[in-house]
Amino acid sequence: MLFSEEKARNGFLASLASGYGDGEVIRLLASGQAGKRMLQLHSTIMQVQKAPSAIEEMGAKDNCTLLTEIQRVDPQVIRSLLLNPDVGVLLSAQGSRSKSLGPITAAAAIMAGAPASVIVPVDRGTILLPGLGTARLSRAGGLRHATVLIGPAGISVTAPGEKLDLPGNLETATRQWNPARYLVIPGMSNARIRYASEGPINDAFSTLYSPDPQAENKQAEWQHALEEAWAILEEIHPSLAGALAEGVRAIIPLARAEGGGMVSGTFGQVFGAMGLALPGKPEIFALTLVHELQHSKLAAALDWIPMCRPDDRASYYAPWRPDPRPLGALLQ
Repeated sequence: MLFSEEKARNGFLASLASGYGDGEVIRLLASGQAGKRMLQLHSTIMQVQKAPSAIEEMGAKDNCTLLTEIQRVDPQVIRSLLLNPDVGVLLSAQGSRSKSLGPITAAAAIMAGAPASVIVPVDRGTILLPGLGTARLSRAGGLRHATVLIGPAGISVTAPGEKLDLPGNLETATRQWNPARYLVIPGMSNARIRYASEGPINDAFSTLYSPDPQAENKQAEWQHALEEAWAILEEIHPSLAGALAEGVRAIIPLARAEGGGMVSGTFGQVFGAMGLALPGKPEIFALTLVHELQHSKLAAALDWIPMCRPDDRASYYAPWRPDPRPLGALLQ
């Protein structure tokens, strides 16, 4: 359906292949990614329902019922969560998908305002609510599970011997609640980019690049840099600015290369997630955003249109690079 003849006639493929692609193209690619994540979520539910742990098996059935009801009443909540970069990492990790179901369900219930009691895993005293933040329990030792309660009185996390009430405004930080951080796209109050200085998407990038050790204290610098870069994009390439507003979902702050060189990369498994070192010039920031979105668009398109087949693992040279690359990397 996504790459039907009708869509091709309307210029979808031509727009994508040209290297541009407006907001509508990005929305279509995102819809494909949401469908992919929905299949992964369904697979996760089936996997957890067969889990040897009775508590996980019971939780999976309850979670499935709750997610189904939220999808019926407010499908935008589920779509937003499925396109969340942290959720993308959780659902892409084959070995630990089962641990993602509780946090996804709890976050969906909170976002939808649905009364619920959801069992979630505890990792070294920390509980993740993707897209919202992380809660830290005082009694971390030995805890494997806690319960997130959502009701008229508010949101709380309970575990043996402890109850943690979350703030009424989940964007407010407290000693035990660390809200997810976002950069605001200038002039678009509802368009936000996850500033992923921590969380699963940050952890995933940290296996490939060196994270910025000072990232926690640099959100204001990044916001200022984004505003300067956005002014350039809107003036010179407004269509690209529109595509970026739809497509960039997370920026992971990376350390600069030795000598202060620029570093950037895209996490192909998670649409719209890109790592960057804080650029010194707004022109470089604008250029890097466009460059990395191109990689993200191609990665999303490859989920639908195979453009190369597995070969003998030979490496190939691109005319502009000194290092040989596998065929898939050469295509990128």
